[in-house]
Amino acid sequence: METMPPPSWTWIQVLNWASAVVLLLAAVCRLSRAARFHLKSSLLYVFIFANALLSVPYGLLRPSQFRRNTLFSARLSRLWDPLLGVRWRVRVDEDAVVDKSRGFIIVCNHQSSLDTYGMMRVWHHFGPVRTIVKRSLLWTGPFGLNLYLNGAIFLDRNSPKGRETLNKVGDRFVYTFFGIN
Repeated sequence: METMPPPSWTWIQVLNWASAVVLLLAAVCRLSRAARFHLKSSLLYVFIFANALLSVPYGLLRPSQFRRNTLFSARLSRLWDPLLGVRWRVRVDEDAVVDKSRGFIIVCNHQSSLDTYGMMRVWHHFGPVRTIVKRSLLWTGPFGLNLYLNGAIFLDRNSPKGRETLNKVGDRFVYTFFGIN
């Protein structure tokens, strides 16, 4: 009877290497602010992808309930805050009156993916919020599907039809400006 050769990598070896990589990253991040920034930026992309992956099954159960799907994604994203070391403070002017029966468009300058992550913190302050995103994001796997299930409006920015769609949508909503300082 022929015996199977032992596997070249055992689970213990994989865990040892993974632990060594984590310890090395921790040491580098303690020494370099740039390395810490790049690691957190990479983790942000991983968490946004994981958030979309976990939100899609919920959205598929309620495909036409955009508000619920959006708020579920927003609540789920709060799990990542401690891991990224992020604290949020949302300030609303005392004079601001938010009519939650009206729709809102949040205009974001989108300087980084942190904008997307930050917008999730303000969605529950408004009524039905829809995001307008470039059409190519529809094909980004779970992230695109999650955008679709959250009621995103996909727009081809370079076509006249896309600009016409944006103008039609803009006439029906209240504008709110959002930026990260």
